[in-house]
Amino acid sequence: MKKIISVLLFLLLAGGAAQAMDFMIGAKAHYMHPSDEMFREVYGGGFMFGGGLGVRIINLVEIWVDGSYFSKTGELTYTGEETKITLFPIGVEGRVFLPLSVVKLYGGAGLAYYNFKESNILGEVEKSALGVRFKAGVVIELPVKLSIDVFGGYSLCKMTPVAIEIDVGGIEAGLGLRYGF
Repeated sequence: MKKIISVLLFLLLAGGAAQAMDFMIGAKAHYMHPSDEMFREVYGGGFMFGGGLGVRIINLVEIWVDGSYFSKTGELTYTGEETKITLFPIGVEGRVFLPLSVVKLYGGAGLAYYNFKESNILGEVEKSALGVRFKAGVVIELPVKLSIDVFGGYSLCKMTPVAIEIDVGGIEAGLGLRYGF
């Protein structure tokens, strides 16, 4: 996983430096509604927090690398015992923009590497898998190179942490703050 992140960041930074492109850094908070029924039954949805780095490679296209963190406590279905999940997706996506003055609409797609960890009375399970994600949003530019990102998206990442396949992706909606330099 560290190698994937290192390669993505190197390509992002090297490509940007070579062509003197615009860089962005951002922070975000979003609500995730899991698409998997069993996941929702045990944990429900919840807020994820994260940040990212972006580079505009041409006027209307940018590459965005980001990570999020989700942690929640739930109850096992049959025993009612406490169970805890930690989900950490790290992804890269391409975004295409439609500029409308200070408001820019965008759509994007990419890949995300999901690290899943669950611990309860039965033991601890850790699993990782690659998934896909799609995103659409609106970036509203503010003075001093700040912008607000209002977005929605869908992700899909199936994995089998124990004996049952689950999808740790889902629908998300959120808000981010970006700074360009």
